[in-house]
Amino acid sequence: MNKRRLLPSGAAAASVFRIHRTTYNVHMKTLETPVVDRLLDPLSRLLTPDVGRKVANYRFDARAQARIDKLARKCNEDQLTAEERREYETYVQTIDFIAILQAKARARLKGAPAD
Repeated sequence: MNKRRLLPSGAAAASVFRIHRTTYNVHMKTLETPVVDRLLDPLSRLLTPDVGRKVANYRFDARAQARIDKLARKCNEDQLTAEERREYETYVQTIDFIAILQAKARARLKGAPAD
């Protein structure tokens, strides 16, 4: 399975989720983007401009981000326990899912009239 970057690019990517994508190796599961797209496209069309902005600007709280950062460091050092690896994979899959939803929200906002 190949690695792929699903987070937005540039400064937005750095600030959205400061997860170290290099730690997510080829043995971990990734989301199947075409399937997720097919399921999220109809949902994204339901977003009002206000909700779309909230989704696009969503950030983890400091506690969750600190845990992700810790697991990422341990993964880089090949020090994750089996339980931590499962937890980290869950974070990565969730981050991928949220990043896709955020991208869809941003795309909707570009086409939405201003409030």
